[in-house]
Amino acid sequence: MGSGTAPNGECTTKRIAYRIAESAVRAAQYRMIYHHKEEYEVKAMCEFFGVSRAAYYAWEGRLGEPYPDQERMEHIQAVYETSNKSYGYRRITIQLQRKLGLRINHKAGLRLMSKQGIRSQARKPKMCKKLGEIGTYHLTQMYSIGTLSRQNPTRSGSRM
Repeated sequence: MGSGTAPNGECTTKRIAYRIAESAVRAAQYRMIYHHKEEYEVKAMCEFFGVSRAAYYAWEGRLGEPYPDQERMEHIQAVYETSNKSYGYRRITIQLQRKLGLRINHKAGLRLMSKQGIRSQARKPKMCKKLGEIGTYHLTQMYSIGTLSRQNPTRSGSRM
């Protein structure tokens, strides 16, 4: 059995992805019911979509509430912008703990960053010389300019 399989043989990673997709579908169903509740009965639409009325009304009650992590998300965005988009979730949480005194877990920081669509930008390797210059550099090192005798660039005539 692999690390991504449950005891019953089902792949857990697929199950998690399905649960995430299912919650998005559920939220879309609630929005549909909310926008058409003047035209149709809520009870009939809940039966049609296969959701309970209690769950729909609980969702509707949460509509007016502000997002509980909104303040932390703003702090994460600010630290991310000041780092020129180079900090990952670990360094951002360290900055929040040190500079602002916010108590935040690194996993919560990662979750909030992914919710905002924030990712650290990987550093690009710096090329010290252009590709054409590298070729001529190696040629001049390997062959002397006056003669065509081959020289070994690693050893400069002395033996160890």
